[in-house]
Amino acid sequence: MDLITLTQKLIQQPSITPAKDDDAGRIAGKTSALNGCFDLLEGELTKLGFTCQRVVFDEPGFPSIPNLYASLGSGPPHLNFLGHVDVVPPGDVAAWTQPPFGGMIENGKIYGRGTSDMKGNIAAYVVALRDFLSAKKFPGTLSLLIVGDEESYAVNGAPKMVQWLKAQNIGFDYCLVGEPSNPTALGQEIKNGRRGTMNAKLTVLGTQGHIAYPERFDNPVTRLGKFIAACSGVDLDAGNEYFAPSRLEVNIIDLPNRVTNVVPNKVVAGFNVRWNSEWTRETLSARLNALCDQHLGQGNYTLEMDFSGGVFLTPASHFLSTIQDSVAAVVGRRPAATTHGGTSDGRFVAAICPQIVECGVTSETIHQVDECVAVADLENLQKIYVEILRRLAA
Repeated sequence: MDLITLTQKLIQQPSITPAKDDDAGRIAGKTSALNGCFDLLEGELTKLGFTCQRVVFDEPGFPSIPNLYASLGSGPPHLNFLGHVDVVPPGDVAAWTQPPFGGMIENGKIYGRGTSDMKGNIAAYVVALRDFLSAKKFPGTLSLLIVGDEESYAVNGAPKMVQWLKAQNIGFDYCLVGEPSNPTALGQEIKNGRRGTMNAKLTVLGTQGHIAYPERFDNPVTRLGKFIAACSGVDLDAGNEYFAPSRLEVNIIDLPNRVTNVVPNKVVAGFNVRWNSEWTRETLSARLNALCDQHLGQGNYTLEMDFSGGVFLTPASHFLSTIQDSVAAVVGRRPAATTHGGTSDGRFVAAICPQIVECGVTSETIHQVDECVAVADLENLQKIYVEILRRLAA
């Protein structure tokens, strides 16, 4: 299957990440689409000699998720390609100029959910493997770890697959992540690290009372407002040579009270912190509790923190320069190595791999209506991946 056809066939699988509130029929449909993507990839990889394993994980309260691990060869160096075939929902389908799961081509671009993030990137790597292996054998191990829940909970995908690999004493020397890494043009950037992410649930406690008697109530909304004013949108550090400052952002306020003459006894807020290498989970937790003590008062709140992976960083190295040199050889521009933006499943793979770099197409239209990728960019990305394989095999 050629690059464009494989990309189109992957897009035509409506593999939206299964959600907790989906009914059984929707979960079955989404899971079928995920497996449809894996069937396509497994069919191509098996022809190249890869051993493929479909692994399904469960967790109470979360949908079951299928994942794919494929490997070829043995021993070091071990190069892994990390990706995901699940996608975000298309949103307002009527606003799309092309069907979101059609994979249609217009004006040199393929349209559809997942074209950039990241089915096109996966297809480019699979076809690059075919091109490379037709001429040369890799002196070690090649593998692909493709998961099914990166876009949502990240519970039954990469985290559990990493534990599954560790149990088999499998680790990677290099991990190439197929996330879209360029802002607007191929060759601008690769990502050699990502900040960690932490979601918190903050419950501010007070005393309920009649609004006309302020001496009888303690309004938790007022104290939450002071916390937001002091902490939301505020940098927690100055950053460093690799990372931007860590930042706290309040993103949820839940106040179920709808009675106009009553002050509630609690209010719940959610916030996210994107944190850099200046912190560990322990030091960041301590700092956040100290901020809550300062602005809300000890004993007047509860704080639940969910750390979804940590910071990863690949400083100057042979792997990093190999990718930069490969991009430059194909597009004539040496990409900058940056760490800004969101995060990826690389944060989980860091537990079994010391060097992780993201290299893909542009992120300009990801998660948007009319997500698309230029055919020329996919073709060049395929050449970049071949060049990376060739240089690492030298």
